[in-house]
Amino acid sequence: MRPTNSCPTAKHKKEISESEYADLCHTCLLFGSPFAAARINVNDLYLAKSKKVVDEYEWSGVVEVRDGVAIDRDSETAKTGLKYDFEVVPATTTFILLMTIENATSEDLQLISIGLNDFMSGFGGIGGKRSRGLGACFLDDLSVSSFDLDRAEEPLRSQQLQSYLLRRTFPVVATGQSFLDEHIQAIFSKTQQEKQPSQQEEQALQKEEPTDVEEASE
Repeated sequence: MRPTNSCPTAKHKKEISESEYADLCHTCLLFGSPFAAARINVNDLYLAKSKKVVDEYEWSGVVEVRDGVAIDRDSETAKTGLKYDFEVVPATTTFILLMTIENATSEDLQLISIGLNDFMSGFGGIGGKRSRGLGACFLDDLSVSSFDLDRAEEPLRSQQLQSYLLRRTFPVVATGQSFLDEHIQAIFSKTQQEKQPSQQEEQALQKEEPTDVEEASE
């Protein structure tokens, strides 16, 4: 992946030229920056419907009310009169996550696979007050749907595009874990391939190095 030390965003630049656009890191290109629109879009998370009861949601309908106090960071004590309450949903509440990536590169898919893999493993967290145990979530039943119009030929290309626009159907649907494993493994495969030429060059240099031969004369 492209090193981040050359990224204009990391250098806090206000404007960039067309040539500097190529220096944007993969994170900026995927999630957006002051110089490029994001390729990924994350929809609002809506409550998931129950799989057992029709027209019911995977939510008990209960909202928990918790309290907190503002802390004075200098004295590390509670500030007077700054007690507050906040509402949270129960830990068993289920939401639907929908993410869309347009014109994704292999690096984009690798980056998003690393992030989603944490949530699949139960290590992901979102929102605030995570130090109090909030925001912990587990990603389940992940599936990845995609189509590539650049690789498809006519009339297949038109058929795929029509199916997507009219019925929101995709020609390729992969299970979540297999998709993540494939693209995470591709990161290490690419790293190993990049190291191989350098090792071959070192071996070639060693062969080209002249050896000192001492001749003994009588």
